[in-house]
Amino acid sequence: MSYSFQFTAATKEEAKQRTAEKFDEVLAFQPSHEKDKDAALANANAMIDLLGDVPDNQEISVSCSGSIGWQHDENAPHGVGAITWAGVSCSAGFTTRPAQA
Repeated sequence: MSYSFQFTAATKEEAKQRTAEKFDEVLAFQPSHEKDKDAALANANAMIDLLGDVPDNQEISVSCSGSIGWQHDENAPHGVGAITWAGVSCSAGFTTRPAQA
């Protein structure tokens, strides 16, 4: 199972909150990703924390993707047994804020 999402946010705090919300959207359709949620959020938050103060006329662009593989276990939640593959990638950086009309 894999996922990918991107968004922009005005502040670091908003970026972290939106990351958690986007991951919850992933979980609604792919509950197996509960297994890698903590790792994905820690990775995204670490990248967001590396950024300095948001410059005027800019915002934070966040992009995250990840995947897991597992052994099927009919007795485990969602059939997800032992994880056999895991990967997560998150990036964060500044981008020019669109002009307001």
